[in-house]
Amino acid sequence: MREYVASFDAEKVAQLAQLASEWAVDWERLRQRITQAAVEYAEAMRPIWDRVKVFSQSFMDAVKEEYRASGAIYGDTDEGMMRWARERALAYRLEESQQDAQ
Repeated sequence: MREYVASFDAEKVAQLAQLASEWAVDWERLRQRITQAAVEYAEAMRPIWDRVKVFSQSFMDAVKEEYRASGAIYGDTDEGMMRWARERALAYRLEESQQDAQ
């Protein structure tokens, strides 16, 4: 190892120092760029998320309406509706698997 270190002359050390300074990371600038990219991404995605929100709300409203129309057997709550929806999904999967087996 000493022979290897000793083989570096002043010019090589200067070249390495120059390379190191060129590759130095400006962390503050990097942080700013990442932050700006995140802000721009969020702004670009806002119209999409707004549409997803509207769709999901209308979907939940339709499920809630169907649950109420079927008698809201577990009470008129979101928890009751979700239990009903899970049970309906399970029943549907069981019916499908029975039809596939025939």
